[in-house]
This record gives sequence, structure tokens and C-alpha cells, in this order.
Amino acid sequence: MTELNVVPELLDPPLVGGEQQNLIENYLKLIVKKLDEWSANLMKTEIRKFITRSDPPGVDSDGLFGTHGAVILFQMVNQQIDAATESGQGAILARVVGYLPTTRSQVRR
Repeated sequence: MTELNVVPELLDPPLVGGEQQNLIENYLKLIVKKLDEWSANLMKTEIRKFITRSDPPGVDSDGLFGTHGAVILFQMVNQQIDAATESGQGAILARVVGYLPTTRSQVRR
């Protein structure tokens, strides 16, 4: 605690009070819920934009159709991975990364 110039006696009781694992689980549930919610909203928006478009969809250099939604999805995922990494909790990072294939498969439906 010397980095913050705080005496250890001022830190009692511990902030998490032995509930660290519950906090981690709740945080993971929130991340999963939000990724599902954001992905679903993103797909609804992309479908609506696709159906109501007046111009043909964009084509990349390989001749494949693309939307801005894919970029947004990757940004969302990268932000969650960054947040999990910054938490310093390997379990959070592992679970977030492990959930990503589920998010991707939901978007593909």
C-alpha cells in the first residue's frame, strides 16, 4: 500500500469481504448477457439496413459482401477482451475468450 500512501489499517474490512469469486461470476454473467444483447441489436440493425438499402451491398477485394456490422462486432469483442485483460483475472479473460465462438455463431444465424 506504499504506492498509494495508505496505511493498511484503513483498508479493513477487505473490500470484497471474501466475495471475490461471486463478483467474478456476476461480472462474467454480465459480460455474456451484454455481448448477447449487443450482438442481437447489431444484427437487427444490419438486417434492417440491408433490407431497406437503395444501393447494392459493398463488395471487398475478394468479391465478398460485407457490412459495417462485422467491424463493430470485432470492436465490441476486442473491448471486452481488453477489459478482461486489464482486470488481472485470468479466469475472466479465459471465460470471455471461451464465450466468443458462441457469440459468433449467434450472429451467423
